Amino acid sequence: METKTVNQNEFKEAIAKTIAFFDVFDFPPTDLELWKYCSHTCNLPDIREFTLQSNTEKEKGFYYLSSRKHIVKTRADRYIATKEKVKRARAVARLFKFLPWIEMIALGNIVGANNLKPQGDIDLFIITAPKRIWLTRFFCAGLMQVLRLRPRPGKKKNKICLSFYLSRDNLNLVPYMLDNNDIYFKYWLLGLVPIFDQNNIYKELLTANPWLKREFPNWQSFAPSQTEISPIKSSFYKETLDILLAGFETLTKFIQLKILPKNIKEIVNQDTRAVMNDQVLRMYVNDRREYYRGQYAKNLEKVKFPSIKEHHIDFRPYKNLERFSDGRINYSGFDTAPIILCFVKHQDEILILKRSLMIANYPRTWNTVSGYIDEPVSLEAKAREELREEIGLDLSLIESIKVGKINTYFDKKINKTWIIYPIIVVLKARPKIQLDWEHSEYKWIKPKELKYYEIVPNLIKILGYEMHEKNK
Repeated sequence: METKTVNQNEFKEAIAKTIAFFDVFDFPPTDLELWKYCSHTCNLPDIREFTLQSNTEKEKGFYYLSSRKHIVKTRADRYIATKEKVKRARAVARLFKFLPWIEMIALGNIVGANNLKPQGDIDLFIITAPKRIWLTRFFCAGLMQVLRLRPRPGKKKNKICLSFYLSRDNLNLVPYMLDNNDIYFKYWLLGLVPIFDQNNIYKELLTANPWLKREFPNWQSFAPSQTEISPIKSSFYKETLDILLAGFETLTKFIQLKILPKNIKEIVNQDTRAVMNDQVLRMYVNDRREYYRGQYAKNLEKVKFPSIKEHHIDFRPYKNLERFSDGRINYSGFDTAPIILCFVKHQDEILILKRSLMIANYPRTWNTVSGYIDEPVSLEAKAREELREEIGLDLSLIESIKVGKINTYFDKKINKTWIIYPIIVVLKARPKIQLDWEHSEYKWIKPKELKYYEIVPNLIKILGYEMHEKNK
C-alpha cells in the first residue's frame, strides 16, 4: 500500500470514534478491525503505532474504553454463538434459494465481527427481483411459520427475523436512514455478510451506495465477495415457476397488508421504522437506532474529544429526487440545492478558483472550492473530498476545518435557491495545486481583494461574515 502522511489530529479522532462506537455493542476491535472501520485513510502500521488516548485501553490485542475490559470475554463468547447462528442462516438460505426471485441473502445486524448475542434471533436481509418483493416475502415468511422458525415473544434465540426486503431496482439505501448521521445504519451496511448471491448483487448494492466507501476508505478492500451457497442453475426451473406464480404478486400483497399486525399498521410509511411499498419492505417496530446514537454520544464524551462531532444535514427533503448512476442526488431539476463553500486559508490569504466553461452554473467566474452535498456524509467529510478532487490537496496539510453559519441565496436568473454551508479550512503550509476539469485558474489573494474579481453571487457577503466570526 502507498505510504501516506497521516493528519494526527483527525486520525486520533477517527480511532476514538471507532472504539467508542463498537463499545456500544460490547465489541473490542483489533488493530486490523480498527483500520478496517476507521473513517480516516491510513495504513495498518499507523494503527499499530497509535498512542492510546484518554479513557481507552488495549490488552491482548483488543481495544476498549477504560473499565470495560470484560467485553474481551464477551467477544469470545459471542464468537462461538455467531458460528452457530451463521450455520442456521445458511441452512435457511439453502431453502430460500429455490425461490427464483431471491437474488441475495445477507446476515445482518453484525456490528463488528462475529458479534451476535447468544439469546438473539438471526436477521436476514433479502434482495429480490423487481416486482416480486411481496411474492418473495409471502413464501419466505410462510415457510418460516410452518417450520416454527419465526421469532415470538420470549422465544427469539436462533429464530429467523425477516424484516428487511429490498427490490433490485431500488438499491440506494439513503432513504431508509434516520438522517445522514445515522451511524448505526452505516455500520449495519458495513457488517452485512452475504450468504447467497445469485448475480453478484452485493457488488451492485455497494455501487448504489458509493458514499460508504468514501466514508470508510480502508474498509472497501475487505468487502466480502463470495458465498458458499450455489444458486439454482436451471433457467427452465426459474422461468417455469415465475410464469406459474408471478400473477399472484398483487394477491399476496393484498393478503399481507390485510393481516399486518396492528403495531406495524400504526407506523407504516410514517417514518423509516416501517416502510412498505413495491420496492422495499422494512418493518422494525422496535427501532433502536436513536438509542444507539445516544449511547455513542455518551461514549464520545468519555474519550474526551470535544471536537469530534461533525456536522450533517437532513437529507429527508431530497430523498425522492432523481439520482445519478453512482447513487448521488441529482439536483439539476430541483429548485433548491444544498452546497458547501470551502474558504481555503493559508496565513493571510485565501484560495480562489476560476470556473471553467464546462461548468453549467456561473462559468468563467471566480469561486472557492465548492460542491453539492449529494450523499450522506458529514460536511467535513464532503469538504475533504472536494478539496482532494478539485485542487489535489494533501489532506495532511489541513490544520483545522470549521463549519460556519448556514446561508440561503435565491438566484432569480436561474430560479434556484442555494442552501450554502460555508467552511473555513486553515492550512499549515501552502500546497501544490492540481486543478481538475471544473477550474481553469487559481490565485492566492487577500480577502479584501475579492471585490476586484468577477465572482459567483453572494460570495463576498458570506466570506466577510465568516472571516469576521473567525477573528472574534
